[in-house]
Amino acid sequence: MALPSALDEIIGIWRALPRKAGALLPCRRALNPRDLARALPRVALMQRRERYDIQVGMVETPFDAHWSEGMAGFNAFDIADSDMRENIARFCDAILSQPAGAWVEEKVEAMGGGEATVSTLYLPLSDRQDRATYIMGCSVSDRPAAHRSLREKLVPTPSAIAAVRFFDIGRGKPSVAFEPMTRLARSASLKERFLDPAAPTGASV
Repeated sequence: MALPSALDEIIGIWRALPRKAGALLPCRRALNPRDLARALPRVALMQRRERYDIQVGMVETPFDAHWSEGMAGFNAFDIADSDMRENIARFCDAILSQPAGAWVEEKVEAMGGGEATVSTLYLPLSDRQDRATYIMGCSVSDRPAAHRSLREKLVPTPSAIAAVRFFDIGRGKPSVAFEPMTRLARSASLKERFLDPAAPTGASV
């Protein structure tokens, strides 16, 4: 399955960012949010402080002032569905510890009825000490989605997840064992949903 062109453009921007000599990841401060805004209006920046403390900022506000200041957002785990907490922690750990890129696909209600596919790309960034602590998230939808709460935009409910894929950005793909969730509404198995080994076309970084 091909990565949406807007997200493929984001990967290109990420790849072109300057890096310190020998560093795999670009530093957060090397990224100008205006570059992302031209490609995609909805961008989130997340910072993992502890396993269950991931601060979220810059959601649909691509302005330099919000980017340059400290993370003054909120903890994603405070709004996460109880079935998702441990899986979110493992998901973020895979992105930052490997490190690796990830692509999540959700099926949500479309504006006017029917179904829309929301694709979200996640890429790691380093802090000033070259530690992988930041995750950049960018989303695009193939159809206008019906109104969704901030929680639904940032932390999808189990029943909305259609696929989760990791892809290699230089050090291979992580192997992640996710916990079973009790409220998956679709028929695909957990293995099909979360452990699909196929990297998205266009996402080989």
